[in-house]
Amino acid sequence: MPQEHTTTIDLSLVQNLILDILSQSLDEQSFFWAKEKFDKLQNEWDRTSFHLSFGMTSRKIPREKPIYQEEKRKEAEAIGKGWRPQLNTLDTLYRGLLLTTFVPESEEQAQSFLWDAFDTADMWEQISIFSILPVLPFPTAYVKLAAEGLRTNMAPVFDAVALDNPYPATHFSQDAWNQMYLKAAFVVRPIYRIQSIAERANEKLSRIILDYAEERWSAGREVSPGFWQASTNFLSEDHVKALRKLADHEEEMHRAVVQLIREENPQAELMDLELSLTQDWTWESLGESYHNQ
Repeated sequence: MPQEHTTTIDLSLVQNLILDILSQSLDEQSFFWAKEKFDKLQNEWDRTSFHLSFGMTSRKIPREKPIYQEEKRKEAEAIGKGWRPQLNTLDTLYRGLLLTTFVPESEEQAQSFLWDAFDTADMWEQISIFSILPVLPFPTAYVKLAAEGLRTNMAPVFDAVALDNPYPATHFSQDAWNQMYLKAAFVVRPIYRIQSIAERANEKLSRIILDYAEERWSAGREVSPGFWQASTNFLSEDHVKALRKLADHEEEMHRAVVQLIREENPQAELMDLELSLTQDWTWESLGESYHNQ
C-alpha cells in the first residue's frame, strides 16, 4: 500500500528554498530574469505568461548543478521527506519553481494544469515536472501522469520519476510500484536510488524477482545484484536456493547480496555460507560499484 501522506506542504517554503539556491548559484543577470518572471506569476498568474517563461527557461538558466550547502539539504528534507532538489540542475529547479506559482482549487484543476504542461513539454521540461511532484498541492492527482513518465524510452525522464524521488513510494499502488521497480531492472537503471525499497517491498514482487533472475540465468545472463534487495524479507525455499547459488559466484558483488540479505533477515539456511568478501558492503555501495564498472 502507498505510505501515509497527510501533511500539506507549505508552498512558500518550497519557493523560498529554491530561490535561495538559485540566488547562490546564478549570475546576477540570470537571477534577475528568473526572479522577475517568478514575481510576475506570483502576483498575477496568467497561463500565457507561465508557458512563455517555462519555455524560455532553457535559454536563460544554465543546465548546471547548483551550489548547494548542507543546511539546504536538511531544509529540503524538513519541507518534504525524501525531496532532494540538490540533485536537480538549475534549469530544472527553476521550472519547478514556476510550476508552484499555480495554486489549484481542486484535484481536478491540479491534474488538468499539469497534464497541460506535460503535453507540450520537451524532455528537460518533463524532468522538471516529475522532479517537483513531491511538493505540489493535491499530490494524488498526478499518479497517472507519473505512470506515463515511466513508459518513456528516455532514461532521464524515467529517472526523474523513479530515482531519488519520494513520490512513487508515497502515492503508487503496489502493482504500479512493482512495475516501476521491474522496469528499472529491465532498462538497467540504478535500483539502489529508488526510495523506500524496504518499506514498499512485498511478497508478490519478491516472487517476480526470483522468476526474472532464473529466467536470466537460463539465458546465460546476469541480474543486477541490487535487484535482490526487495526480496530480503520475503524469502521462500526457492529464494534460498538461488541465494546459495549466488554465494558461489565468481564476482564479489554478487556474493555480497547474500551477506546483505542475511544481515537484514537472518536465515539458518544461509548462515553457514562462507562468502569470502574483501569489504563491508551496503546496498548503496553495491549499486554504485555495479553501475560504475
